[in-house]
Amino acid sequence: MMMNKKLYPVVMAGALLSSTMLAACGKTVERVADAGGGGINVPKPGDGDGGTGDDGNGSGGDNGGGDTGGGGTNPGECGNGTNRTRWRWTQPQPSITKSVDLLFVVDSSLSLTPERRKLAKAISSFLSQLPADADPRIAVMLGHGANSDWNGMLYSRGSNPRVINPSNYTDDKARELLIENLSCPALDLGVGNGEMLMHSLQSSLRNDHFAEIQREGFYRPDASLAVVFVTDENDVCFDPKAHGYTRHPHYKYGAFGLEKFAYDRWCVDSKGALKVSTTSAISSLRSRFPGKRIAMAGIVHAEEKSVPWFGEDAIGHGIIELVQENASSQPSGPMPSIIMDLKSGNFASALAQLGSMVTSHLSLLTSFSLSGDRAVREDSITMTVDGRTISSSYDSASRTVNILGADAGGAGSQIEVSACLQ
Repeated sequence: MMMNKKLYPVVMAGALLSSTMLAACGKTVERVADAGGGGINVPKPGDGDGGTGDDGNGSGGDNGGGDTGGGGTNPGECGNGTNRTRWRWTQPQPSITKSVDLLFVVDSSLSLTPERRKLAKAISSFLSQLPADADPRIAVMLGHGANSDWNGMLYSRGSNPRVINPSNYTDDKARELLIENLSCPALDLGVGNGEMLMHSLQSSLRNDHFAEIQREGFYRPDASLAVVFVTDENDVCFDPKAHGYTRHPHYKYGAFGLEKFAYDRWCVDSKGALKVSTTSAISSLRSRFPGKRIAMAGIVHAEEKSVPWFGEDAIGHGIIELVQENASSQPSGPMPSIIMDLKSGNFASALAQLGSMVTSHLSLLTSFSLSGDRAVREDSITMTVDGRTISSSYDSASRTVNILGADAGGAGSQIEVSACLQ
């Protein structure tokens, strides 16, 4: 069921008094807004069924009906519980996305063939998390360097389709096609050595590559996007030494210095400024898919003990940081990071979690408009999410209180802003 992405305060029945009478009130002023119909409660002498005013004889009703008691002669200071206006909201429930594009961006090294086959065999775990009437597409992209024809393009083996539509095949046939596409990649004979995953992904968003991929039926405008990275080393465009990683298992010097050559040629410009990084990759995705939910998983060496001493295997830096940065910067609020260890991880579990994340779309409110005409004392604003006080900023021109997505709570969270009016 689709839920409204925005909830707006609804003004309740209640009398509005002059500023003179408000100043004389000794009871809490509440301006309440929520999905169930909040509103404005303004203190005045009355005979409702609520509490009694501090120095007066009136009483008020509940939020959403009646008036708050009050009307005494001692106004008191605006502080906790006295003369404060309150606004309330409820965070929406998630909506479900049925169109999903699943992209595997993989290191094409021969040493990873067993892991790529294992991953393909677990594809049903991803599909099982989608709605019954979902419309998924599955594709493979190789982590080839810029001198490869496969850089930034979708790959398939032989005459296999580059975009697999599971609804066109039996489950076994769809799995077989994916196994072949993942297990039999073209080799990157250039200096990138098939380990430039971030570069290939970012290159796929260039105008020419992007248009070609869309013609093939992928990167659909109405589809959520899930990306799975697979590698047994750090990404070439992530320099471990620049981040303090200089020894095993976090860093291995590439044979003949090929990775360093590829980094200098394609990942930085002539002045050493980064052209491809975790930030630039995410920025390119956000530019192509504004507002779209993008879920990522990294299947890499994540546990130090699992990294062998022989060969060039290393912790999957670059991919780990990319997945984490993407998870924390979603337009609709943060999502979990899926980092699965290449040797000990449960690939089926990672794909199932990814399938659940990419189809359930929760757009949390992070900007809250305060109804009313009277100016708000900015220094008096407090905000809580599910009873927890959080930091916020206030824009007096638009009368909005803003918070970070990380502080927005979750589905059904209760938001309250309280403040003193001038």
